[in-house]
Order: sequence, then C-alpha cells, then structure tokens
Amino acid sequence: MRVSVIIPVYNAEKTIVSCLESLHIQSCIPDEVIVVDNYSTDKTVHLVKCFVEHEGISNIILCSENKKGQAAARNKGINLSNGDIIVFIDSDCIARKDWVEQIKKTFIKDPNLDIVGGKFFSHQSNSLVSKFLSVFWAPDMSNVKEVQVTEKTDFFLDKYIHIFNAAFKKDILLKLKGFDEEMFPSGEDMDIWMRALDVDAKIIAWNSNIVIHHIHRDTMKGLIKQAFIYGESLAHFSKKHFLNKIILPILPLNKILTINSMFTVIVCPSFMKISTIGLIFLLAFIFPVKTRIIIFLLSFFYFCYMIIVRIKNTKIKVSPIEVIAVLLLFFIRELVEEIGRIYGSLKYKVICI
Repeated sequence: MRVSVIIPVYNAEKTIVSCLESLHIQSCIPDEVIVVDNYSTDKTVHLVKCFVEHEGISNIILCSENKKGQAAARNKGINLSNGDIIVFIDSDCIARKDWVEQIKKTFIKDPNLDIVGGKFFSHQSNSLVSKFLSVFWAPDMSNVKEVQVTEKTDFFLDKYIHIFNAAFKKDILLKLKGFDEEMFPSGEDMDIWMRALDVDAKIIAWNSNIVIHHIHRDTMKGLIKQAFIYGESLAHFSKKHFLNKIILPILPLNKILTINSMFTVIVCPSFMKISTIGLIFLLAFIFPVKTRIIIFLLSFFYFCYMIIVRIKNTKIKVSPIEVIAVLLLFFIRELVEEIGRIYGSLKYKVICI
C-alpha cells in the first residue's frame, strides 16, 4: 500500500519546515510528499528546497499550481501522485510520529473504507488570537468520538472531516474527479465528502489514532479573513447540496429538520445559539433593573465557565485577563462569519444565516 501525502502551500514560510520535519521522522515514511505551491510570494519555495537539500530527501516533490485556490492545488497533487492512499495535510500542521502508520493500519483493517478523517489538537501559542481559535473555535477533541458520516446534514451536527487531516483511497478521488475548483476561495473540503456521500462512499470521522497538531492563525486580520470566507463558502456549498431545502437545527434534541421548499434556507447552529442569547438579553429588559443585572451577570459567568472548561480540555495556557479577551474575540468572529453568510446569501441567491 503506497501512501502519497499532499501539502498545498501559500505563503507558508512560518510553518512549512515544521510540517515537513514531522513527515520526515514518521515511524512509517510516506512513499512521496507532494508540496504544491499556489503562487507564494514569500520564502516558502526557497525553504522547501533548502530542507530537501539539507536533509538529502528523495521523496519530496515540489511543484507549482498557478490557478488560485486550494482545490486547484490539491488536484495538481492528485494528478502527480502514485499512491493508493492519498493523504492531505496543511502546511500549518504537524503530524504525530505514527500518523502515516495509523492511516495505513486503518485502511488495512477496513478494506471497505473510502475516506477517513483524524483528530487534531491545537499547537501551543502565545498569540491571543491563536489561543482563542484553539480554545473556542476548534472542536473539543476530548469529547469527540469516532463516527461514520452517512447524511449530508451530519455536517450541522459536527460530524465531518477536516481536509487538513484526511486520507482518501485514490480510486474514490478519481471517481469524484477531484476537488471542485469552482468552490473558491473555500468550501472545496466540505463539498468533496458531500459528493462522496452521493456515490455511497464509506466515510469515518474523528479517528482517534490519526492525529495532527494544528498551528492556528495568530493575527486579527487572519481571524477576520478566515471567518468571512467560511461564512461565504457555507452559503455557496449550501446552494449546491441543499437546493430548495430548509435546514433547521433543533439543538435540544440534536436533530436536523429538513423541509422541501421553493427556496434554500440554512439556519446554522451557531446562529441559533447567538439568537437564543440575544433573545434572553432582550427579554431581560422587561424585568426590573436588579433582575436585569443578575441575568447579565449569570450569562457572563456562564460564558466564562464554558471557556474555562474548554481551556482545561485543550490544555492551552490562558490567563484570567485573556479569558475576557477570548470572550470578546468569540463575538467578533461570530459577527464576521454572519456577515460572510449574508454576503454569500446575496451572492449565491440563498438564505444562509
């Protein structure tokens, strides 16, 4: 069983060497590592070449893809690959030493498996933005269990794979004709496993043996850009996969209500949570001042408690003052993502909130 690892890169000079080093010391070395540069303007390409030359590595292939977008970069890697198993990792990720070995074992154990996604944990950082993304945005992997993805709406119940830690049989990628390059600037990752469900592929998410550590963005600009793009791409792929459907999460029951409709309407779980909070605060104004203060304080301490629980589970070091800042960043990110969804709704003529 040959394994090809594909890394799409764009201006990744801060992290690409750490990623390559983690692949170089694997307990089971991949047959090839294909680094696809997507028109980087920094020192990424130079650093890759220096790493290959310094370590005397023969299994790293450096190529370029001038069409912008990770979908195009990943497709270039697929076309160049010789492996039976195609594994994707991003340049800001560090693979655990047995990463490739565990991927091989997983496919050997289940010959019917087509796609498997592993778990990821956050890389410790001193940046407040990175700490926020580690603590509150990334899924809490301490509570996530392995699950088979069978329905497209599973996405809204946190049953999905992250493409930066995912392995595919090459046959399924060829059957799907790779990633949809029209899903730009993002969304190609969600799109491909949804299309895989259309052909009855067997997909497993959150395999606890396949682990990487993710180096999150560390600037406000990066945070805002990521949130907006995510919101816009959600509207795009919603139109493609949920056309003329109303998708409504019933959070207390952990269910998704799907209704046929003349329009495409997606109500995201995060919007439901924020709306519930807003409603509580709005209703609080009908109560006397003392009651309002109590409600606001209880809400505030509840959010702080939730953040503290996440901090404990992720083992990220966050000071008490930073907890307050993380709470503020949470609202900023949710607001920006919502703006992205509204923009995407107008652009793709759906309702995605």
